[in-house]
Amino acid sequence: AGGAVDGDEHHSAESSGEHRARVHGAQAHREPGQLSQAECATHAAGEKEAGNVAFQAQDWPAAIARYEEGLRYAVHHRDRRGGPLSEECQRIAVVLLSNCAAARLKQGNPDRARDACTQALELDPQSIKAYFRRAQAHLALAC
Repeated sequence: AGGAVDGDEHHSAESSGEHRARVHGAQAHREPGQLSQAECATHAAGEKEAGNVAFQAQDWPAAIARYEEGLRYAVHHRDRRGGPLSEECQRIAVVLLSNCAAARLKQGNPDRARDACTQALELDPQSIKAYFRRAQAHLALAC
């Protein structure tokens, strides 16, 4: 009981996030400098999905690594080329930072979680999740 198996079936249905993460992982690797900003956003979204799969498996180091890799793609055009972030790259960067903070909190690293939230809030001062997770990090640091 409590597993993903239903009745006599011996496999679980792959979630859409797991499917997207698997497809993303099968793609040829290209560095962000080889991609347009739109392609970087797509790659970053794939890393987010792969990070979410690792997060659900409670593999905090893998989740953090995937979120950070996605962030590298999402902010490449701003950090390396000096240009502004597209709306999509900014949105995905905020989500990646917030998700990374959640994984760092689970890992017991509230300092780095707080820092990730602060970065997210620099990109989007309206991010409720980033405020919430930063507050969780502050509470963990106060103990």
